[in-house]
Amino acid sequence: MPSYLALLRGINVGGHNMVAMSDLKRLFIRCGCSDVTTYLQTGNVLFDASGALPTEAELEAAVAQDLAVTTRVLVRSREELAQICSNSPFVQWAGDPAQLYLALLNATPDAQRVAEFSVPAGGSERFWIAGRQIYLQYPDGYGRTKLTNGYIEQRLGVVATTRNWRVTKQLAALLNG
Repeated sequence: MPSYLALLRGINVGGHNMVAMSDLKRLFIRCGCSDVTTYLQTGNVLFDASGALPTEAELEAAVAQDLAVTTRVLVRSREELAQICSNSPFVQWAGDPAQLYLALLNATPDAQRVAEFSVPAGGSERFWIAGRQIYLQYPDGYGRTKLTNGYIEQRLGVVATTRNWRVTKQLAALLNG
């Protein structure tokens, strides 16, 4: 059973950074990973690391070299993803579950930046920053928001990749067998 989840930012979105999941799977195997599985076509990779866990930077370099795609890679363990899912404030937020998203961050943002972070003017979104993730609610839909990955990265000074809550829960379930 896989122990880790790697999320590649911006893979196969809008016809950009096109990567075959079979190629991505082979790349992770070449990086020393085992029990490699991909989920959907957007750069979600479940894997085990029987030896040393490759770093995010090593995976990014391998993707750039082998697949000619520049992207960021964020890795979470089975335990981390389970904790993220169990600590979600979403259960307290009313509304359509399709409005709920999770942005994973490559680092914990600076406390000052967190304190100053807010929804863009006129937005109805809600957020909760907890360490290296942001729980998000988009009442008007994700496609209409100004609270984008770019906005999050610029304001917090970190790299972010966002997944909807349904996919996040499915990935956690796959990690837990």
